[in-house]
Amino acid sequence: MLPVNFKRAVAFSPSLDPSIEQNEYMDLDSPAQIIEGSTYVPLRFISQSLGASITWDHLSKQATITLNDKRVKVSMEQPAFEIPSSQKLTVASLKLLSDKLNEVDTISSIKNINTHFKPYFTNSLIQSIIKNKGLQDTGQFEAPIAAVYYTSKPKASVMQSLLLGNGMTGEDTYVTDRISHFVYTDGVWKVDKVSFASRSIPNLGY
Repeated sequence: MLPVNFKRAVAFSPSLDPSIEQNEYMDLDSPAQIIEGSTYVPLRFISQSLGASITWDHLSKQATITLNDKRVKVSMEQPAFEIPSSQKLTVASLKLLSDKLNEVDTISSIKNINTHFKPYFTNSLIQSIIKNKGLQDTGQFEAPIAAVYYTSKPKASVMQSLLLGNGMTGEDTYVTDRISHFVYTDGVWKVDKVSFASRSIPNLGY
């Protein structure tokens, strides 16, 4: 199963950039991401697709977009908080928590749900799983490939995507996104809430 990493996009005609052909598939220089329901795409790709030029000032952390006689400066948002390196979610921790969420699919075979998930999930999530006999959606999601989004000092979230298959016409692929919300409590990260979203993406043929 290939992960959905949004590394390709379609530049639809008409485009102000004469180098872009009609409805041309283009590789992005960095993947798009969905954060809390909003899709973020690379600024360079959007700017150049519209025929604008873009430069980056590393010292000021500022991008300058120029189109005809108009110029726009975009500053990189500075976080209002810093997460100590020792408290950040590691790749190993993300994989472990992801695997534990996958285990909820086999909840009927787990004898003591509270004891089994207590080191990894908050009590509120465990009680929700018991009440609803599982999560809202099912599926074996691979370890996250997207960057962790720290929403505040004790909270973070990450999205995983699962390819479900092609649509009736074969032009689209159905995808389920699992967004895991974490809290840092008692010196460890635990899953506090899980939400799901369904969407479709163009079938790129690979």
